[in-house]
Amino acid sequence: MAEKKIVGIDLTSREIRIVQLSGGRAGVTLEKFAIGPIPPGAVQGGRISDPTKLSDAIRDLLKGNRFTAKKCVLGISGKFGVTRMISLPKMTMAQTRDAIMLQLNQYVPFPPHDALYDFKIMRELKEEGTTQNEILLAATRRSSVQPFINLLKRAGLTVVGIKLTTLASFPIFEEHYKDSEQAVAFIDVRDNVTDIFFIAENNFRLARSVEFGFNIIVDKARQKLGRTAEETREHLYFNKVDLMESYRSPEDEEAEKKRIYDKDLKDVRLSDDHVGAEQVFEGEETESPEQLARDSVLRAMSQFVNELMRSVRYFESQQKRRSRVGKIIAFGNIGMLESTDEYLAEQTGYDVVVVDRIPYASVNLDPTELNALRDHEGEIVTAIGLGAEAIRAKKIELNLLPRETMVRRKAYSGLKFGILVLVVVIALLATLYINLNREY
Repeated sequence: MAEKKIVGIDLTSREIRIVQLSGGRAGVTLEKFAIGPIPPGAVQGGRISDPTKLSDAIRDLLKGNRFTAKKCVLGISGKFGVTRMISLPKMTMAQTRDAIMLQLNQYVPFPPHDALYDFKIMRELKEEGTTQNEILLAATRRSSVQPFINLLKRAGLTVVGIKLTTLASFPIFEEHYKDSEQAVAFIDVRDNVTDIFFIAENNFRLARSVEFGFNIIVDKARQKLGRTAEETREHLYFNKVDLMESYRSPEDEEAEKKRIYDKDLKDVRLSDDHVGAEQVFEGEETESPEQLARDSVLRAMSQFVNELMRSVRYFESQQKRRSRVGKIIAFGNIGMLESTDEYLAEQTGYDVVVVDRIPYASVNLDPTELNALRDHEGEIVTAIGLGAEAIRAKKIELNLLPRETMVRRKAYSGLKFGILVLVVVIALLATLYINLNREY
C-alpha cells in the first residue's frame, strides 16, 4: 500500500501551526511540523483582511520546512462554528440531510443560505414507541470558509477537509475515554478563547468556547511587568511560572527576615546611616518580576477555573446527571506554565492530564527538529488531529468543505482516471499494432 501524506493546518489569532503526517502499515507518523507568526494585519477579528500576506506566510513556512504533501485539512475555531445534538425520526441519509436543511434556521444562528453543515448519526434512541436518530450537527458560515480555501490554493495546497477544532482532536485521545464510565472534558487553550468539549459514552456530547486564552494571561502579566506583549511572552517562556510553588521561596523568606532585622536597626539609628537603611528597606520590599508574573498568572487562572467549572456544571445538567466528569485533558498554549496538571487537579478535584508528548502518532524528526519541538507538543495537537483522520479514514466525518467543491473534485478525479484509462488502452492498441506489423 502506497504511503499517504497529509497536512494539518490550525490557524490561531497569532500563529500558523502546520504538521505533515504520513500513514502506512506502521500507523500515523509525524514527519514535519512548523509554527510561525501570522503577519500583522493579515487576520482581524477572525476574518482574513490581507489574503496575500497570509498565503505568502503559509507558503514560506511550508517551503522553509521542506513540506512535500499537497493535500491539507484545515481547522476552523469552534468560536466560529456550531455543534448541536439533535433528534430526528429514523430515515435514510438523504432524507435526513433534507430534513436538516428544512429546519436549519432552528439549529444555526446565521442565514441558511450562508451555512455549510454536515452531520453524523450517533445512535438510535427509543422514545415513546418510536425510533429516533441522535444526530451530531456541525455548521459554519460559507462566507468564513471560502477565503481560507482560496488562500490555501494560492499557497500551493488543496483543501480536502475543513473541520471545527472542537471536533478535531478528541479522537486521537481514545485511550483516555474508551469505555470510560465517566465523561472526559477536553480543554484546548488557544490565543483568545479556550475550547471546552465533553466526551461521554465514547461519543462527543457538547462544546463551548469561553473568553479565556493565553493572550489574557500575557496581558495581565504585561500590566504587572510594564513590558510589551512580546517581551512578556518571552519572559514567561524563559521564566516558566510554577502554579504550585509557594508564593515565597526559601530565598524570599531569608530576604524577609533580613528586611525585618534591618527595619529594627533603622528604628534605633540616630546617625546619617538612617537614610541608607531606609533605602535598603524600601528596595527589598519591591517584588521581583517572577513574583509579579506569577501573581498575575494565578489571578487569570483562577478566573479560568471558574469558567471551567461553570461549563462542567452546564454539561452535567444537560446530561441530567447521567454522565459525570471524571477526567480533564488539557493542551494548547499551556506549555509556558508548570505544574498545570497539579494546579487544575487541586482546584477542580478531577484527574487532570496535561499533554506533554505527541499523541497518537509516532515521531520521525531529526535531532534539531526534536529540540525545536520541545514545549510545543500541546500546541500542535489540534493540527495532528486534523491530519490523522484524513490519514486513517476513507471519508472525513463532519466535513465542512463546500459540497460543490467535493463534487467538482470528484468529477476532476473521474476525468483524470478516464484519461488515464484511455491512454493505457491507446498504448496497448499501439503495442499490438506494432507487433502485428513487425510479424507481417
